[in-house]
Amino acid sequence: MFRSFSLFFILFWGLSTCSPSMTTTNISPKKYCEPGDGFLPSLATVTLAGQVIFESKNKEYYFDLPSSNWQCEKLQSPTVNKFKSTNAQDLKRSLRKKDISREDILIARTEMSSRENFQAFVSSKCASEGLPYLFEVSAPRDQQIYGCQINPQITSALMWKRTNNSQDIELAYLPFYQPFVDRILKN
Repeated sequence: MFRSFSLFFILFWGLSTCSPSMTTTNISPKKYCEPGDGFLPSLATVTLAGQVIFESKNKEYYFDLPSSNWQCEKLQSPTVNKFKSTNAQDLKRSLRKKDISREDILIARTEMSSRENFQAFVSSKCASEGLPYLFEVSAPRDQQIYGCQINPQITSALMWKRTNNSQDIELAYLPFYQPFVDRILKN
């Protein structure tokens, strides 16, 4: 009996010293929630909570606009807009940069009818694209400035400026809003 126990012990010890040592890595599970550079979404769904759901055939990734971070879980929130193919990829690409500078701000121009109220015009254009939260910014007497966004917890907005009661309107926005602006300008 002692002999079989000794043989078992030697065999066990021999196998354990020959086997590769097991190491554990301290990798954050959050890293697995962020898509790699090679991930190309075919659809981006924007929700009222400010989460953007990027989808391909067999993968989904979730970006939280209020915290500017990738998340591992999908939130239950109503959809406010959907973007396909290149627009979805543009949205994902726009999220890479964390530090925003003045050079990142894009400018577009549009016109409105002289009979329209500026606030109503902006509100209707924003709401049609899923940017229902409208706010006014203090401006000089000859200007009116409004901003719209998905919800007030998001730190960026699509800004609208009108000067001297003109029909010309200037839009200022970050690259994330480009697909929204493209649709607004088409309609």
